[in-house]
Amino acid sequence: MEHLSHPGTDVPYTAEGEVKVNPFAESGPNALERVGHWHPADAHAIGKDSDGNVNDYISVWRHR
Repeated sequence: MEHLSHPGTDVPYTAEGEVKVNPFAESGPNALERVGHWHPADAHAIGKDSDGNVNDYISVWRHR
């Protein structure tokens, strides 16, 4: 989310490789915003774990 909300800027990471999220940072002029995010009821086999549970999520983004 940080990369799409702040395109063209350096996004900081922790030593463990996780993105440092700043909820107060304003989005850039070319930013995208997430308008939908859901967990599908079914997915291709590669999107499931060994027990058949769906691991995938779907997000829809648009320009501001």
